[in-house]
Amino acid sequence: YQRRVREIRRKKKKELMAQNNNSICEQFEMGGYCFTIQQNPTNTSSTGTKVWPASVVLSKWLIKNRNKFEFLSKKGIELGAGCGLVGIVATSLGVEMTLTDQNVMLDTLRTNIAFNIDTLGESTPKPRVRVEELDWNNIQHHSRVKQFDFIFGADVVYQVEVIESLVTCLERLSNSRTNIFIAIEQRCPVTYETFTRRIATTFFVKKVPQKELSGVNDQDSSFVEIFCLKKMIIHQ
Repeated sequence: YQRRVREIRRKKKKELMAQNNNSICEQFEMGGYCFTIQQNPTNTSSTGTKVWPASVVLSKWLIKNRNKFEFLSKKGIELGAGCGLVGIVATSLGVEMTLTDQNVMLDTLRTNIAFNIDTLGESTPKPRVRVEELDWNNIQHHSRVKQFDFIFGADVVYQVEVIESLVTCLERLSNSRTNIFIAIEQRCPVTYETFTRRIATTFFVKKVPQKELSGVNDQDSSFVEIFCLKKMIIHQ
């Protein structure tokens, strides 16, 4: 029976891959598993149509530090998930994940979850992952979701204009026990400085030392940084 199920899933995977001739599938080997991610880098409708280096670095770092955090059966959310690599990797570590992005990316997320369902079944007993639309500027979207044990974001700090809505979203989805991991690429000094100043008003901030990213950052992604945030308890 299980062999038959695997055959059906492989057939479905091939069908999904054939649906979009403009897309490419790339395999990422991490933690003893191989994750297949469909991308469409020629699609300019969203920045989430390709896997950026920050996603790869954060995914590898989570796997490397899997024993430092209690991932199993905890609830997590990925903001601006794009192709969903980080959220899928977190699911493989046992986190009950919600992958979120704007509506245009939801089909890609569902496709990539389908691509990796066998891998997720091998890595964790009962993988639980779902996809939801989450617009950081839409307050109604914020109210639909609860607070989480883990929040992940990779390359979500790309313009000054998105920082306030992103941090407000982090504030609403977290409590003082939530672990927040944000991986960013330094492109614009103004954007970087605006982000670091803003998060310091609400969160305790630690930046992962570059020496701890040894074996995680490759030559093409040595400019990626990971921020670990914990929400402050503000007494009225």
